[in-house]
Amino acid sequence: SEIALPVKEGYTITWAEGTENVTMPNNDVELTVVVTTNKYKLTFVFNGEEIVSEDVEYGASIAAPSLEGHAKEGYTFLRWNAVIPATMPANELTFTAEFVINRVTVTFVDQNGEVLSEIVDVRYGDPISLPTELGYEIKWPEGVEAVTTAPGVDTVYTLDKIAHFHKLIIVDQNGEEVEVREEVAYESEIALPVKEGYTITWAEGVVPVMPNEETTLKVN
Repeated sequence: SEIALPVKEGYTITWAEGTENVTMPNNDVELTVVVTTNKYKLTFVFNGEEIVSEDVEYGASIAAPSLEGHAKEGYTFLRWNAVIPATMPANELTFTAEFVINRVTVTFVDQNGEVLSEIVDVRYGDPISLPTELGYEIKWPEGVEAVTTAPGVDTVYTLDKIAHFHKLIIVDQNGEEVEVREEVAYESEIALPVKEGYTITWAEGVVPVMPNEETTLKVN
């Protein structure tokens, strides 16, 4: 009868040269075969990119590749999608990176470094909006592109905080105008008017700080 080749997982076995189509003689016989280790494809996919793709011999040691130089914006590598065996099996393997979305802190400060607001534990890509404050316009500095969604890492953004300006009228104890100031910044301290030959003081109860509206203050 014709002698079939042996089978061994992970190997290709062929007859040695000159022993093809062997049939069993009427006596004990020793036959020689050639054993070749098979190679199988090993692939690691990170963020849609094959960072490893190679043919590996059956039984060879394998391990996860270094991720140095590889990143996915706004996400942190979590794990590979399957357990990586210590050695190469007799089949192709593909491992895909799994990620967790970053949660970050976004801090807004004004041009003097004062904190305006802080958004804590916001997910990458979620919408964010500028802080607001009574009496002020808060906006992105000229030439700076507005950011409307959370970045991938903790970030501090510097904004322009500009006080609103309002009209101020200063009158004397008789209600006569002493001075009109067209633009006075909100929350700024108001200086007393000066008039030659007169001593001017604030009327009782007057707080000389500009409110967020046109106002009239009395002096004596």
